[in-house]
Amino acid sequence: MNAVKAVKEIYSLEELKEIADHGCQSGVCRQHIYYGDTVRFYDTFEEDIMDTLESEFDTEFLVNLFKEAGASIDVYKNHMCWAFIEHVAFVTVDEDDERMELEDAKIEEYMTANVY
Repeated sequence: MNAVKAVKEIYSLEELKEIADHGCQSGVCRQHIYYGDTVRFYDTFEEDIMDTLESEFDTEFLVNLFKEAGASIDVYKNHMCWAFIEHVAFVTVDEDDERMELEDAKIEEYMTANVY
């Protein structure tokens, strides 16, 4: 299982919307509140997390997270885990919004074409 799939299995779409709106730090990320949870998740999916965050942002983003962590590896892993989960939440919510817009457009097109 990859990290994206794991996040989507742990959190519902509604929870991902809350995470996208309020961030993991707000406590809405119920399975990833404590360092033990976030460090374990990071260690399990380190390659996926690093690849995703590095490709979506840049190396400077990763370096800044490490600096913000005060060079503490556990705090860094926590920040990386949260950044990854928030990224997955944003992408998932955006995809759902696009899907809903497409469905609405198809319904409107159908209704307009079938007006008597």
